[in-house]
Amino acid sequence: AVSGNVIGIGQFNAYPKQAKDHLLPDATAIYVAAEQAAGAIEEAIEAEIPLIVAVAEHIPTAELMRIRSMLITQSKSRLVGPNSPGIISAIGKCRIGFHPLPCFQAGVIGIVARSGTLSYEAVASTTRAGLGQSLVIGMGGDILAGTDFVDALTLFEHHEETKGIILVGEIGGESEIEAAEWIRNYRRRTENPKPIMALIAGTQAPQHTVMGHAGAIYHGASEGAALKIKELKDLGVVMTNHPSKFGEGMQALLSSPRSPLSLRRRLGGGTERFKLSQKSHKDKEQRRSIHTGIRRPFLGASSCSQASMARNSRRRHSHILSKAQSLEMLKTHGITVGPNFHTSPDQHIDIQIKIDRGSGELSAILDGLVENWKDLEHMRLDQLNPHGLPPGSISRLMPGRREIALRAAQSEFKVDTPPHFFLGGPTLYYNTCKPAESLTDPGSHVARLAQVFCKERIFYVSARLSRDKKCDDAERFRAWDLTDASIGVDNLVYDGTQAETGSTATSQGEQTVSSSQEDAAKDGIVFVKLDGPGTIGTVVNGAGLAMNTVDAIADLGGSCANFLDTGGKATSATVKASFKLVLADPRVKVIFVDIFGGLTLCDMIAEGIMLAYKDLGIKAPVVVRLRGTNEEIGQKMIAESGLPLLAYDEFENAALKAIDLAKERSIKSSIADSVPETKTPTEDERNIE
Repeated sequence: AVSGNVIGIGQFNAYPKQAKDHLLPDATAIYVAAEQAAGAIEEAIEAEIPLIVAVAEHIPTAELMRIRSMLITQSKSRLVGPNSPGIISAIGKCRIGFHPLPCFQAGVIGIVARSGTLSYEAVASTTRAGLGQSLVIGMGGDILAGTDFVDALTLFEHHEETKGIILVGEIGGESEIEAAEWIRNYRRRTENPKPIMALIAGTQAPQHTVMGHAGAIYHGASEGAALKIKELKDLGVVMTNHPSKFGEGMQALLSSPRSPLSLRRRLGGGTERFKLSQKSHKDKEQRRSIHTGIRRPFLGASSCSQASMARNSRRRHSHILSKAQSLEMLKTHGITVGPNFHTSPDQHIDIQIKIDRGSGELSAILDGLVENWKDLEHMRLDQLNPHGLPPGSISRLMPGRREIALRAAQSEFKVDTPPHFFLGGPTLYYNTCKPAESLTDPGSHVARLAQVFCKERIFYVSARLSRDKKCDDAERFRAWDLTDASIGVDNLVYDGTQAETGSTATSQGEQTVSSSQEDAAKDGIVFVKLDGPGTIGTVVNGAGLAMNTVDAIADLGGSCANFLDTGGKATSATVKASFKLVLADPRVKVIFVDIFGGLTLCDMIAEGIMLAYKDLGIKAPVVVRLRGTNEEIGQKMIAESGLPLLAYDEFENAALKAIDLAKERSIKSSIADSVPETKTPTEDERNIE
């Protein structure tokens, strides 16, 4: 079974289960690029390895859906990730993943986070407070997570070494809401519950915009930060607006857990704007089934094109296609775009096809301006069931998934209530669809959009159907035309063209794309321009930290011009490219660099900042906040550089300085603009005088 060894460790090239039988492992770490990671995860599930940790970011969504369906039908394996830094027991029992070890210390705080960089910040804060960590779980930032907040909280509840719990969430999905429901029940059934603190990143994030992480996008209030913050606060969870405050907060809670009110006031916790509807967490019972016997074909070197290899070598992003690109994609799948004469349609329906993150299934949400949703009962709902799709549209269903349930309220339409359907599991495979005879019925449109979702690397489809009342009654229900669309795709390069990373889209498909966003994508940077005064430009490493930096500055009274994630690295090249992007915005008066040096050392980051500053000849003030590995060395390098760089270690001090400088420069700029330009008289004019 052993075909060789690498640095004294056995190497197995045979079937994974043979390696498992030989070594009897308790866990496996999958350090495989996104293109091949799904296959590696499936092999580990098939081999029934108990714990699987996957670190790859941007595994295609359709493959994640298939993995999710496999996990819920077996009981042998648990997946942590993907897009996760991994799992670590700081008390010396286990470390699987990539963690900046100097930040960790054995202790009593359990941490679960969707963002890797924010989890490192939380770790560093609890280490500085002398509390340390018992167990840290990286949930991951992708749309579907193998282990979610409820799974981690359940583990922390029964983990004897864990005395306090920290939860770090963000926009997108409803896993934080499910966690809140778990906390509600936990406190009801427990006499002395463990104290819980939390942070939700993305309070300033615009809707329909991918904020770095594939899963950091929200399309409605239930997925936004404000609702999640309010629900957790209402349950007595102590919220903070920055992870550096977790250490202080947990110290106070563990010493006086019955008096958290004054602590919440000191730490800050976001806004309360919406009332949250409750949603209980679905029990994810795992059963073994035929899925554990499925093997994906191996993609050898001959199967990998040069274009694919080039794409893998670049940083991948999730992004929203422009309206033109979205409609073109739909046309290639035989979906006809209606005439664009509906300038002011009497009625319209907005369709969203996306993944329900709780069930892992495709979900269709219909909303819009309709006289009476009861009118849509005529929709051929059987078309939403794969067995009722147009002839030739189904190639095959994976074994064990012959029945795909349409489980939502298809027979429970209520007047004025938009329908919400579950379109079935992720294991659908479609061949090239024959054009339908009619695509003017809403049900037909939903069915075909679902087919496109399953064929392409898509995580989100939004489309608008429009109709006019001018058509006679006999034709009324065949008058719906698809007039607009926007599509979210997984990969950075789509059909060989540079996509518009960080672009935004409304439900009607409107786009706000700038050349800055395209330039950022070329450098592996995620850049989103934000509305408002925007006097502070931000340069941050890590999507979660970048979101939280914008949030925390807003809480202190500042206004950020942008969201910018350097991608977890801050070399001189990426810092230089980031400075160029930020300074291209005329609103920016100050640059705020917020870096947590995890695997990348702070002294290397400081050197990159200084080189970029010199090369670009920057005149705007630059405030630098460095935390993490070798932070003292990095701060000293900046302080002694002789450059007008202001170095800090505490976030709030750095942010307040940036806000003050931005205000000062804004005032000076306003005064300069208000003073009329003095014209120097010519020699002839002086002679006349």
